[in-house]
Amino acid sequence: MKKYKLLVLSNCAPGTDDEFNRWYNEVHIPEVLQVPGFTGAWRGPISEVTAEGSEHRFCAVYDFESDDVAATLGELAGRAADGRMHMSDTLDIEGVSMRAFEVQSQQ
Repeated sequence: MKKYKLLVLSNCAPGTDDEFNRWYNEVHIPEVLQVPGFTGAWRGPISEVTAEGSEHRFCAVYDFESDDVAATLGELAGRAADGRMHMSDTLDIEGVSMRAFEVQSQQ
C-alpha cells in the first residue's frame, strides 16, 4: 500500500480562533483518523516567518495509506458531506485548500 500526505490549508472565521482550534484538535482530527487509511495528523498556525502573502493561517498534515487515493479521499469528503463528521461554523470552508502527495522518500 502506498503512503501519502494530505496537506490542508485553512482559516477560521474572524474572532473564533480558540473555538476553531478546540474543534479542530478535539473533534475534527479524531474523526478524520476514523476514516480507513488515515494514520496520523499534525496541525497548527502557519509560522509568521512564512505567512506573509499567504491566504491561510492554519495548516494540517495527515498521513494516510491507500491503494485508491480517490476512494480514500472520497470517503473523507462523503463523511463531511453526510454529517458523519461534525463540521464547525468556525471553519471558513470556502477557503480550504487540500493537496495530497505520495511519499516517495522519507528520512
